[in-house]
Amino acid sequence: MKGINQFTITILFMLSASCLFSQNVTVGDSTYATLKEAFDDINTGAHTGSIIVYIDSNTTETATAELYESGYGAASYVSVLIKPRTAAVTVSGAIPGALVKLSATDSVTIDGRIDGEGRNLSFKNKIDTTIHSAVIWISDRNISVFPEVISGAHRNTIRNCNISGDVNQSVKIRGIYGIVFSGLSMAVGLSSTEGKDNDNNKILENYIYKSYYGIIISGSSVNLNDSNLITNNLIGSDSFNSDRISGPGIFVEYQNKCVIESNEVRFIGRMTSDPVTGISEKIGISVGTPFWHVGISKTFGTNNVISGKYVHDILDEPGSSSAVG
Repeated sequence: MKGINQFTITILFMLSASCLFSQNVTVGDSTYATLKEAFDDINTGAHTGSIIVYIDSNTTETATAELYESGYGAASYVSVLIKPRTAAVTVSGAIPGALVKLSATDSVTIDGRIDGEGRNLSFKNKIDTTIHSAVIWISDRNISVFPEVISGAHRNTIRNCNISGDVNQSVKIRGIYGIVFSGLSMAVGLSSTEGKDNDNNKILENYIYKSYYGIIISGSSVNLNDSNLITNNLIGSDSFNSDRISGPGIFVEYQNKCVIESNEVRFIGRMTSDPVTGISEKIGISVGTPFWHVGISKTFGTNNVISGKYVHDILDEPGSSSAVG
């Protein structure tokens, strides 16, 4: 009898611990009006363990929703899952920098599926004057805070989302990116501030449109990024219309073992009637450098794989640029 009681107590304790370390958070109701508010509380340690953030209605963000990695400050969690609950929802804003930022996070998933299906979570950041902004920005930890530590973003997943810069790309200054992995800066070509040790991340089955670049995974010559996966994404609109991508659809640099497979990249480029043509290349998929027309020496990395692509309708334009599949 004593043994049975001890077993029962043990089971109850385990169930209790499980409840303590698994928490649900709701955005879009009286709990949190915005995703930023929910992230801010997670950053203070108000929610811990395995956290699910349900987005129940549309939100309008007025500042970047930034989530810190567990262990930075008071943030303490095992994993975070952000998803819609029962209906399609949109997180929108007009925020320089980024709409959503994951700062050196590990094991964070943004999943637009409901019951395992569909793209029911949309992110729109309408910036039409600022260069180097993003819809979703994943970065390593600010090394100016801890210079001795390089803390990359690991095992994060963005899947089944609609991602839009939400501005017509007819003017070159509208330099907003769909999804970007980097470091202190989003600027392409600045290796001193680009991402380090952002490894084992996945970008799966998203629709990315109306932006300058579709997907960037940018690295540094020190601590190259490893083993990232970009697969089954649809990048670019269904014609040369206002939803098109104006620059490279997928661009990665300073990568080892990056797999880019089974994506469709389409309708990339500016129209000849656009008021500003610019010099940025029109490239479907680029590994190493996004500038075809100038000689730039880059550390490309090794064992990168590109396969199963459908790249089409890449449009040349007047000026010193070219169109490359």
